Amino acid sequence: MVAPPRGDALDDEEALTRLHVPEPARFTRHRLRRVHVREALLEPVMSIVGAIRATLEHTPPELAADLVHQGITMAGGGSLLRGIDKVIEQEVQLPVRTAADPLSCVARGTGEFLNQLDVYSRVLDTAEDAA
Repeated sequence: MVAPPRGDALDDEEALTRLHVPEPARFTRHRLRRVHVREALLEPVMSIVGAIRATLEHTPPELAADLVHQGITMAGGGSLLRGIDKVIEQEVQLPVRTAADPLSCVARGTGEFLNQLDVYSRVLDTAEDAA
């Protein structure tokens, strides 16, 4: 329904005559198979892999050494996609694990960062100077 111009009050009957309700949508039942989900997610997952690779290429050697020993810890909702950890592990040749509580750990980490902003501000200032 298109809203009336400001100041143009409609009574209930007039509002109903202006309301256009389309025919009910008709749905056909289809079985969603795992192969279809994998196909649909292939491009976004490979984009994530590409971003990880690009980040690793710019990682300082001391941090890269830590990643070789400790691996990558995934967080956020995307880390809950079944098998994404195995795909990333295979593609980047590093161990990959999912955080214990991936849905809230990013928010908790951000909160911790903000609580200690005075400590981290030196790192941020250094990064800005380097850029």
